[in-house]
Amino acid sequence: VALTALGRLVPFVQQVMAEHDAERIFLATNSGDAGALGFLEEQLGVVRLPGPGPEDWRRAGRHAAVEQIVLARSRALIVPPGVGNPPNVHDTSNLALFVLEQRDIRHRRRPP
Repeated sequence: VALTALGRLVPFVQQVMAEHDAERIFLATNSGDAGALGFLEEQLGVVRLPGPGPEDWRRAGRHAAVEQIVLARSRALIVPPGVGNPPNVHDTSNLALFVLEQRDIRHRRRPP
């Protein structure tokens, strides 16, 4: 998730969390903005994996794989407007597109 519009992101996520009766969320983002991440932890109770650091490519690869598994197997996936259905391949990361594909396969949905 890009953390550029926190004022819109927080109410959107809160609404979806209420609809799914979710107490916490796992946030997948490559943002390094400590202020934005702290704000989201405070407002939404987000859970994140600790970042691997920019120099450690091997750990970064494992980190990305674990994030994909968590997202693909989660009870619900909150996708910001403009990303989801059909996937907007111009504004969506390969990681997010892979997760959306895996969820479609897992839930036996046919792609558009």
